[in-house]
Amino acid sequence: MLIKKITTDVLRRKFFCEEQIPFIEIKNEENNIINIHKDETYQKWMGLGGALTGSTIYNFNKLSLEKQDKLLDDYYKGLNYNYLRLPIGSTDFSPKPVDDYTVDFDDNIRIINRIKEKKDIKILATPWSPPKKYKDNSSLYGGKLLKQFYGEYANYLVNFIKDYEFANIKIDYLSIQNEPFVNQRWESCTFSINEMKDFIYNYLIPKLKNTKIVLWDHNKDNLYNIFKRLYEKNSKIIGVGFHWYTGGFYEELDLIRKNYPKIILFETEMCCGFSRYKPRKWIKDSEYYINEIINGINNGLNVFIDWNILLNYHGGPNHKFNNCKSPIILNKWGNDYIKTPIYYYLKHIGIANKGTVLKTSSYSRNEELEVVAIQNEKTYITVLNQSKDKKRINIRIGDNMIKDNIEKHSIVTYICN
Repeated sequence: MLIKKITTDVLRRKFFCEEQIPFIEIKNEENNIINIHKDETYQKWMGLGGALTGSTIYNFNKLSLEKQDKLLDDYYKGLNYNYLRLPIGSTDFSPKPVDDYTVDFDDNIRIINRIKEKKDIKILATPWSPPKKYKDNSSLYGGKLLKQFYGEYANYLVNFIKDYEFANIKIDYLSIQNEPFVNQRWESCTFSINEMKDFIYNYLIPKLKNTKIVLWDHNKDNLYNIFKRLYEKNSKIIGVGFHWYTGGFYEELDLIRKNYPKIILFETEMCCGFSRYKPRKWIKDSEYYINEIINGINNGLNVFIDWNILLNYHGGPNHKFNNCKSPIILNKWGNDYIKTPIYYYLKHIGIANKGTVLKTSSYSRNEELEVVAIQNEKTYITVLNQSKDKKRINIRIGDNMIKDNIEKHSIVTYICN
């Protein structure tokens, strides 16, 4: 029997290349084993997404209508994106700071409607800062939300949801603040745990109808303890959001998966530093992405939402010069776009789309190989080789085996019936 093998090996100029390889009966093989246990299942894998930032809109509008449509196909069909993160107001990835969510409203509606023609999506909305008038420093940068404006700000967020609903766009999820524990030099606002709980449960939830709350939306280095302190059983609380920027801490996800199995784990943001288009640097950053996603999925991750959908060739615009990478970038002239290695690495996760996470085990040490398996109508097994050496592997699935070699710094997905 033959199975499909898909390879991305940027060093050898292979980008999602397909071939057929044999699926053989197991002989006496005990070396370099990767086990796939189809009878041991974990959480549902629900899909990928990206953020429709002001910078994404600015870059998107430079493209012709034909290229815009092709780009949306590349994400929502090519990567099977089915989630969208929508900033409420401006972020550092906006051409300029804006004190009102209505500034990108018409563009957001237009682009989201075009996406909806291609794919059913779910939208997570997040503010980076309340309007200046509600804050103790009268600035979009840093500061705190004044207690006397909790009610007004809750109305502001509910009106945001209603404005989109009036345009026939549902806001499925809301997190109340991006990175609430840090004063950034761009749009930001700090909340303590007690302030977040007070605002969410006493002011915001009573005003919400169909939109669900995603708690936290910051780094995951202390995720389990923070979630326990924030969480109160309520039908409006659906999940917890977290970012990549302080490292792995995958055990924190596993603790939530074990103790709060109905909570959806959203990785709501990840990006890497910008280096213009230098393929080897992009390979390393692509490996960061997939290493993070694979370990996340194996420990409870349900949804991964990348940061900007489209940046320019310099990793912007960003009004605070905090440039970074995105899976697709504009070319030097701004009239076309480039699918970077990050895009092709993400495609190995996107191809499974949705499914159930399977238990795996591996001989690999020192994180040289990372493995994830997702089951829906078929079984999708993705293996990432981050090492500088070619690796021989023997993937055992029941009574059958895949025997293969994976080149250094490459990623492979096997699709079995």
